[in-house]
Amino acid sequence: MIRYFGGILLGAGGLIRAYSHTAALAIKEAPISKKIITYTCKVTCDYDSVGNIDKIVREKTILDRVEYSTQVTFYFQTDEMKIDAIKQELFNNNKYSDRLEVIEAKPQYVKIDY
Repeated sequence: MIRYFGGILLGAGGLIRAYSHTAALAIKEAPISKKIITYTCKVTCDYDSVGNIDKIVREKTILDRVEYSTQVTFYFQTDEMKIDAIKQELFNNNKYSDRLEVIEAKPQYVKIDY
């Protein structure tokens, strides 16, 4: 590595001021993010309840796919702030049957606007 002398002796105090000013600028420009847990879930229901469950999943989550066989299975994503309310609503509209299964939980960082 080659270092060229710029003609100005900064000294310890000058270097501290230069580096702290640069660090303050970098922090000021850095985005602020928050860590949340994102859940990939599935819920199974009978064809009798499919209308209610479909409405809840499409309005309140990010729907991934729907599989139709002897029962209907919805795959979707939601986050930690919404999962309890969605679970309760699905329970109430699925014949009071707890058929929500969390397939995966992973951390995600989202940008916070301030």
